Amino acid sequence: MGRLNLTSSEEKVYTALWKKVTGGEDTLDAGDAVGLLMESKLDEPVLHEIWEHSDLEGEGYLNIDGFKIALKLVALVQAGNSADMGLLKTPTAIADLGKHTKALAHLVESAKSAAGADAGDAGGWVIKADEKARYDESFDQLGPTDDDIITGKKARKVLMKTGLSQDVLGKIWELADIDSDGNLDRDEFAVAMHLIRSCMSGKDAPDTLPADLMPPSKRGGAGVRAASPPAEAVVPPTKAPEPKAPEPKATVKPAAAPAPKATPSAKPARASAATSAESHDWVVTAKELKTYDDFFKTADKDKDGLVSGGDIMKIFLTSKLPKDVLAHVWNLVDLDDSGEINSEQFALAMHFIAQKVKGSEIPKKLTANMVPPSLRSKFAGGSADDGSAGAVGGGGNEAELREAQKTNSQLKDEIKATESEIKVETEDLSSMTAEIKELRADEKRLRAELKAGKDKLVEVLAQKRKAKADKKKIEGKISTLTASKSKVEAGLKSTGYYDTTGPKASSGGGSGNGAGAGSDPMETHGMSMADYFGQ
Repeated sequence: MGRLNLTSSEEKVYTALWKKVTGGEDTLDAGDAVGLLMESKLDEPVLHEIWEHSDLEGEGYLNIDGFKIALKLVALVQAGNSADMGLLKTPTAIADLGKHTKALAHLVESAKSAAGADAGDAGGWVIKADEKARYDESFDQLGPTDDDIITGKKARKVLMKTGLSQDVLGKIWELADIDSDGNLDRDEFAVAMHLIRSCMSGKDAPDTLPADLMPPSKRGGAGVRAASPPAEAVVPPTKAPEPKAPEPKATVKPAAAPAPKATPSAKPARASAATSAESHDWVVTAKELKTYDDFFKTADKDKDGLVSGGDIMKIFLTSKLPKDVLAHVWNLVDLDDSGEINSEQFALAMHFIAQKVKGSEIPKKLTANMVPPSLRSKFAGGSADDGSAGAVGGGGNEAELREAQKTNSQLKDEIKATESEIKVETEDLSSMTAEIKELRADEKRLRAELKAGKDKLVEVLAQKRKAKADKKKIEGKISTLTASKSKVEAGLKSTGYYDTTGPKASSGGGSGNGAGAGSDPMETHGMSMADYFGQ
């Protein structure tokens, strides 16, 4: 096959699978092919694209070449690539087609062993050179630091654009941040992007980083990296620097309605000198603020006045406090759940950490004098648990409640409408599935009738050829007999046996030595008929 570059293992497995699903036929019809490809668990648009590439003649069925192309494209997508015909020569694992490949487990395992040996010779990293080059280009576009890393904050922006859930992104971050420094270097970024592409193609993120995905640069003792169970604990995609503690979120309620809750992409206000100067009633002293500001400036590498959990993780971890305590501190200070904090929020976090190190308990919730001055126009003292009025605009909670009730009502209506739409679409899908099943049955029946017709035609044509041969043979015999007859008649005429009206009558008597009636005329000339014809 010109466009394919299958390994001997792929050729063996895919050929065996072809024989298994076709039962020895020369083609695989559309219904059976689609059913087979759906076992790959790929999205329908991807499968449609694969079919368009594989149905080489546009006839609605696959021959063995198209079948192998389809399986190679499935393997490419499952490996995180696109269904691009230009990648057909890219090495991949055997396509996973569920029960079909399980039925050929011995061949698949043999192929994996062979692939593992090949990978070992090439360094064993599943991310190939061309794929790594694309990731490096994306990495450079993000503006890495002088240490050739991208911060957790920048990485978070890229990850959030993928559309994957935060649970999945959290798991991917835990796997990719191999050295747990809250940043990504080039190899770690490549691992993250490879896992993202794999998840976007429909596969699940692994619980541990596979050995063949561990960058060669990290194999000196990194071992197999496992994802932390709580995905929401990951720093860049979400807000906490470490796994959350089981206690409730300890933010204060918005003071005046309607102050919308910030989305994860929204940024908290930067702390200004003016607000800090007015912080005489703040739990963080001016001396603490000055000290913590120096730490903050070091962590704020891009100088935008904000840091993420990844930026300050190392600072938090130097306290030696348990991770669930540090997570609780982060949840306290990240008031708008944005995943980023300003210098005052950072100072408040360091204040709580210092108090805990000295033996004091960290509060479950913020009081009015704990709210950073730069955020007091948005957040006021009040309990997220008891619902009491804040220090500013106590009547705002009633308006907020009404707004929340209205929003909930609208959401319920949307959910109901969505469920109704899902029901209708499900019924349509069920109907279409039944119709497809009937069409497949009709197609199978028609193919059987066509095959029977072809077999009958072959039989009739064979009979016709035999009849023609028989006719020719008989005509030849007739021709031979006709020639012999003519020769006999000519011989008889030459002896005078025939006159113009038929055989001559005997002129002699009926006895004696003369030729009597009915005697052989040739004998009168001294020869028999056999002698005449040379027999």
